[in-house]
Amino acid sequence: DLTGCEGEVGSGMVCLNVEVNAPTAYECEGYRLPTVAEYEYAARAGTKTSFFSGPICTRTSPMECLGHDPCLEPVAWYCMNSDDRTHPIMLKEPNGWGLYDIFGNVAEWTNDQFNGLGYGGEPITDPTGPVDEPEQRNIRGGCCRFWTYLCRSASNFALPPDARGELYGFRLVR
Repeated sequence: DLTGCEGEVGSGMVCLNVEVNAPTAYECEGYRLPTVAEYEYAARAGTKTSFFSGPICTRTSPMECLGHDPCLEPVAWYCMNSDDRTHPIMLKEPNGWGLYDIFGNVAEWTNDQFNGLGYGGEPITDPTGPVDEPEQRNIRGGCCRFWTYLCRSASNFALPPDARGELYGFRLVR
């Protein structure tokens, strides 16, 4: 449940609080943040490459913003083409399932707690993190200031749940 919201959905809406209304993410009624597994599945859209549009083509250090990546360029706003700012949605090509801006532009919150270790070494189907309020929440997709390596499907980083800023957003699932 989102509370204390101002603005319009998809156009600068800001909410002061979110409360979980079910014991697991899958039992949540209405809309919710995706799990990390759901986000990556949707981002890949049936592909197995770094981006749904292909592999990382620009081979630089993972910490550098050098060189345009021909696979990322048509689908994402990232450090090489964004002028360090966000852009209106749907200006880049969507993935095979019609999702726009899944990489770059704004980094997207997920429901899962970030522990830096993934889900362990055992195969799992549709893993979910704990519903408890985590110290660090998993963020996916990269943003307009990130380099190629951090915008790939498998990339993630963590922020405290109360972090706010123009570079963070969310995509709801139902």
